[in-house]
Order: sequence, then structure tokens, then C-alpha cells
Amino acid sequence: MNLTVYLDNGRWKYSEGDYFYDYAATVGEEAETAWQKRWKREFPMPAPDEPVTADSSMLHGVWRFDGIATLRVLTKLRVSKRKVNEVLRDMKGFGYSFSQRKYEMLKGGKAFSGSAILKWERQGNLFIACLEGGFASGYWSDGERMVPVMRETVYSRAKGH
Repeated sequence: MNLTVYLDNGRWKYSEGDYFYDYAATVGEEAETAWQKRWKREFPMPAPDEPVTADSSMLHGVWRFDGIATLRVLTKLRVSKRKVNEVLRDMKGFGYSFSQRKYEMLKGGKAFSGSAILKWERQGNLFIACLEGGFASGYWSDGERMVPVMRETVYSRAKGH
């Protein structure tokens, strides 16, 4: 799955997919649509009329990969056992750290990648980090779980953060 984030009349917008993915989806359209529906059921998107704010404080802090929560989500998303095993093996030890001006990806508690954040936009449980170079990253969070948008890995707030 892919999330395209773009600037439209001075506001950040998002859509699922891009031109290539939309074309590729026609090959397995039913399966992709069903996966997206299950994802949105698990991680509901905000109502279109919900106000957009700059408050990202709920997301600030350290988030660690949560294998148990991810297993539950993968089961609900009907992901194959092979994919479940790959995700649980490959993502162990990963995490994120968010602040008002920076995000970092972590492995074993140490930052290995990151970017400056120019500004945040929040609409309900959806957080968009507007990054340098015109890029943006989307995250869904209810304060207890954090999930990069249209991904199947779940992160929980690290204790003491």
C-alpha cells in the first residue's frame, strides 16, 4: 500500500496510492480494496469536516515496535502466515521518536534515519509530518498505538517516554 501526500491550495492532503499503484491495483483490485477497507476499519480515518490543527503533542516521544499488537492487526488484515513471520522477525527492535521539529527511526534504541519536520497537521487520529523537500509522512495514533498510514506495523509508547 502507498500513501501519496500532496500540497493543494496551501493545505496538505493525502490519498491512497499513486498513478503507478492505481494502475497496478487493477490487476488485483478486489484484494487491495478489501485490505484497505479492513485497515480503515481497524484505524479509522477522520471525518472530512473534522478540523485540522497543528497539535502533534499526542505523538511526541518514543514508540517501539509492538509484536503482539502487530500480530493482532495482521490477523485482522488477513495477511499470510509467511508475511506475518517476516514482519515480526524483521521489525523487532524498530521504533520511532517524534518531537515538534524532528522525527527519527530507531533500531535497537538508536537513531538510524530521520528528518526535520517543518510543521505538523493533525486531523483526528491522523498526523501528517510535513518534511523538508516537500515530502510528508502520515501516522495514525490513538495515543496508545501508532501506525504509519497504510502499513501493518503497530508501535506502542515506550515506557518512561
